[in-house]
Amino acid sequence: MIGMSIPELPEQEDTFLPDDTPLSAPVSDVKPSRQYSLSTLVAAVSITLLLCFGIIIIVLLAMGPADNSSQPTLQSSAADSTSSLPPVVSNPLPASGANTSTPQITTAELPKGALAVGRGYFMGDMKSSNPVQVWEDLQCPYCAKFEESGAAPLRKSADIGKSSVEYFIASFIGQGSLEAANALGCAADQNKFYEFKTYAYAHQPIEGQAEFTVDQLKSWASPLDIKDVQKYTTCIDKGTYKDYATSVTLAMQKAGVRQTPTVVANGEDIFGLSFPLYLARLGLDPNSFPDPNASVQPSVKP
Repeated sequence: MIGMSIPELPEQEDTFLPDDTPLSAPVSDVKPSRQYSLSTLVAAVSITLLLCFGIIIIVLLAMGPADNSSQPTLQSSAADSTSSLPPVVSNPLPASGANTSTPQITTAELPKGALAVGRGYFMGDMKSSNPVQVWEDLQCPYCAKFEESGAAPLRKSADIGKSSVEYFIASFIGQGSLEAANALGCAADQNKFYEFKTYAYAHQPIEGQAEFTVDQLKSWASPLDIKDVQKYTTCIDKGTYKDYATSVTLAMQKAGVRQTPTVVANGEDIFGLSFPLYLARLGLDPNSFPDPNASVQPSVKP
């Protein structure tokens, strides 16, 4: 609501009945004074309403349409209490269990959208009855393959309220993974989380032959349409979110997650399901996305 003061009406003495008018005076003697007061009031109210509507229209035009295309439901990184966060689902795969002896990072600067230290980027409703947790490494070739077909349904499911999605971006495949995870945080600060992740997978180096570099990641400011380039590149150079990125990798070990991508919906590993069933677990119509008919295997963490 835009606050504004209503202009004061001019002082009107004897608005309805002048003091020197006898109480027995005919109605016709006081009628002109009453008509003057009502017309003044109507004029003042009309002017006030016109001013209100004019200011509101000017402000709305100046604000322009809201741009929520990148992060429609990105949660604030300043969580009120970690006790209110959805729990991290332990590894649903039978191959290994949680490692409770894993060292942890307890404090770190958080990028926009990160729930807490050791937690992922959260999209959707915190109270969703279908929480989904996704574990990825930006240098994982199978994650890049998954991005081609599995990422869009995840985003849609969160956007339309069918599920919530928490993205844990780990960094266990070399130094390049850590640099990329840090740069992702720098991009997320400027509402470019999805764009960065998609671009990184599309330009992923060949595993075992090359890795992401700091200069390469900084050069993405232009194709990603980063608004504050200096802030983005400085963030990368300083390694602002490396501690946070490391905390996610440690959380991955503690949870017993041994491979990327891992996609867990309501405690069930859904990565290996048929594509129509995968969509159904996300609360989507099984025919809402084309079935890629691609068989991908996860990247096993050493």
